[in-house]
This record gives sequence, structure tokens and C-alpha cells, in this order.
Amino acid sequence: MNTHLLRTYTDESLVEKYKNKYHVTVAWTIDFKDELLPSLDVLHKNYAVDPNKLKRGVGSLIVEISSDAIQSEKIAAFVGEVLAVTQILDENGVNAFGFEIETSVIRHQMAVEVSQDLSLKLLTGIDLDIDSLPSEEHTSFGLALSSAAYLFGCNFTTGTDHSWAQPYINESNKFDYNNAISAFSLEKRLRVQLGFGEILITPKTIREYLALPFCRFQREERGYVEGRPFDKVMKIIAKSDAILGDNHDHTISARRSLGENALAIFNQSAHVTTRLSPASVSSKKYYAAGFRMMHSEKMRKQLIDLGYLKAGEQ
Repeated sequence: MNTHLLRTYTDESLVEKYKNKYHVTVAWTIDFKDELLPSLDVLHKNYAVDPNKLKRGVGSLIVEISSDAIQSEKIAAFVGEVLAVTQILDENGVNAFGFEIETSVIRHQMAVEVSQDLSLKLLTGIDLDIDSLPSEEHTSFGLALSSAAYLFGCNFTTGTDHSWAQPYINESNKFDYNNAISAFSLEKRLRVQLGFGEILITPKTIREYLALPFCRFQREERGYVEGRPFDKVMKIIAKSDAILGDNHDHTISARRSLGENALAIFNQSAHVTTRLSPASVSSKKYYAAGFRMMHSEKMRKQLIDLGYLKAGEQ
């Protein structure tokens, strides 16, 4: 497989509880594909990835999670592992690729091999009906949804050979890197802060963006692959500079499908409206829950002619 491979390992024995916190130790290592590194260069910023800054070897990341929503070491292990994957890759985290500017790994060039079945279940989201899960798992999955969104597009598997980690876990070898992160600070970093509240991005948000007629057209007709979908969606939301009025068609449509407290915000430069669903009645947190894109007449006609839009749709 022509991808970088991140392998992580944890289990219940690597989870410790301190008062109202779980500390989850996650071992990790990356097999880098050096021939893929030039595709991470950012030419318009005159930036090239430095192979000498890649974090090769085996690292340890301790993830601190509040025990308020987690009642067992088993659940803490999988939540910690999912959060760890994001923290390891993110340029504001462990930064395993040694990025020196604001950028991130191309997701379809990244394979991730986790150790917990529940980690894989959340990251792939295949046939995942969260409402049908036991209440403990249902609540806990919510803690890692933003991380799963960040990683959207990577190839995920579970590993069975953890021999690479064992010498470090049993302390025969010393870890090459030692880092720590709290689930709260990581989750906060993955949200968009707007003047009226926080916007949460989930895997469903990414899927809905990629399902836009124009995005489908780009993929299917022009062969374009969105290499960093989370980054793209986050920027669209962060640069949304207007809340559409109560009488705007997009607001009315959003409230019809998401409830009377839904909002619609508009990014004028990208011509994209984002629908927001309140996380709760009392909070100032919203889920990004859908998109509309405004097209030029020429593009609109092309999308209609090719069957990506129906006449009268936006």
C-alpha cells in the first residue's frame, strides 16, 4: 500500500484513573513513505517538508480524559486511542510530519492501524447506528467525533501484531518521544469559534460537504480528490461572515429540517451556506449539519445538464 502507516497500541492495562481523570497511554510509530513527501509541499508558500524533521521511532502519548462520561477502562482505551491518532498527526499536536507551517497530511495518503475494535468502529463509521449502542458507548463516541472528522479520508484497519510496541511498554526500551494532551484541549482545538458560539464538525459534516453537487462534479468529472476535507470544511465555517436572516430561504429550510433554533451562516468568498443545529437548547454549541453552495449560471447549467442538479435546486 502506497501510504504512510501510523500504528497505535493501547489496552485496558495502559489506562490509569486519577481521581476524576483517566490517563490513557498510547504507543505509536509511523512508517513513512519518503516518495510521498513532496506531495505535502506547499509551493505557493515556498515550503517543503524536511525529511529530517519526521518523527521516526516509537512514541508515547498520554491522553487525559474526564471520567464524567466514561465509566470503564475499556471505553477510556478506545476514546484515548482515537484522540491520540489526531494529536499525533496534527501540526498543532505531536506533529509527526514536522510541519513548519499551517498544513496537514493528505488523508488518502495516510493509513492508520489501531488496536481497539471500537476505535475502528468509530473511525470508519460504517453501519454505525450510534443510537442503538449501549448508553455508555453512545456517550463516549461523542467525545471523539471531532477527531474522527479530522481523520476522515484515511484508511483504517485494526492490527494484530503489536510486537513493535511491547519492548517499550514493558520498559525494556525507552520511548523516543513522550507527549501528553487532555481530551478537552484537543476537542476545543478542533472546533470553530465564532462570535455567537462554537461549531462542532463531525464525520457526518464532512460527508455532507463531499456530497454537494459541485464536489461530486469535481470528483467524478475532473478527477479531483479533496485531500484534506476537514481542513477545507473548517476554513469554510471559520470564514463565514454572516448569519442569514429569519426570512432567508436557507434559514427557513434549515429550521424546517433541523428545528426552530437552527441557523444558517454564509461564507461569501466560497459562496457556501452552512446549516447549524444546536447541540442543546441552552448551550452556545452547534453542529455543522449541512451545506448549500451557490453557483454561477454557467456552472449551474453544467451541473443540471450532467445530472448533478435538478432544475429549481440550489
